[in-house]
Amino acid sequence: TTTTTTTTTTTKLNSTTSPQNNPPTTPQELLQRITKEYTQNNYLWTGNIDTSSFRPDCRFTDPTLSFVGVDKFVSNVGSLVPIVEFLLGSRQSCQSKLLSI
Repeated sequence: TTTTTTTTTTTKLNSTTSPQNNPPTTPQELLQRITKEYTQNNYLWTGNIDTSSFRPDCRFTDPTLSFVGVDKFVSNVGSLVPIVEFLLGSRQSCQSKLLSI
């Protein structure tokens, strides 16, 4: 008799919603929220991002890739977190500086 054991590891993604849980109502509010996500929440390094600023079917594009879906975005950013933590080592602190939008 052969017994096979499968272990599944689930990674919790750190997506959040804004306190008002509503999408931004103006372009200025959207810019403020995205700026805050980048500079204060450091979502790129922490994986902690407020998803209420994005439509579920939002397209994300940069010079290296393009994909559709805020869930995919959260997953992609979340998968970077262990790499960042490894690279930072014991420092475990980083900061994003916004040069311009």
